[in-house]
Amino acid sequence: MKQATTRIGWRESLVPPRHGGCGLASKIRGGNLQPAQLLIVEDDDDLRDLLAEQLALSGFSVAQVRHGAEALEYLASEPWPRLILLNLVMPVMNGLEFLAQRRRQPRLALIPVFALTGFELSAAKAETDVERVFGKPLDFEQLLVAADEAVRR
Repeated sequence: MKQATTRIGWRESLVPPRHGGCGLASKIRGGNLQPAQLLIVEDDDDLRDLLAEQLALSGFSVAQVRHGAEALEYLASEPWPRLILLNLVMPVMNGLEFLAQRRRQPRLALIPVFALTGFELSAAKAETDVERVFGKPLDFEQLLVAADEAVRR
């Protein structure tokens, strides 16, 4: 029997992943946060929320921000995540600008980054210093496996 792959796009409904989990998503909307294993930096509210929900169901704790400037603010005041999922095209501070700021702070450069983009993957990878590049719509199963591996290192 062929297993379906969950793809996440802002207009697509989600099928819960095959992996079980009991993570609790955290959002950067005030209040105290538990340390996040993953930080999602994505300006599309629907995609960010759906991705966080699916990752939380898979056992990750998740923090969310809307753009690179919020990500830098989060990283300055909260326990660091084990992985950053970074959209490359966002308002205020895009992913490439965030990566440039990250390079200037050697400690931040230790956090692995997966880029999320709707643009051609080879061009996105060539222009960034990220560990992995995932195209949109996202193949959630591939993202989940890669995130799990990155967090366990």
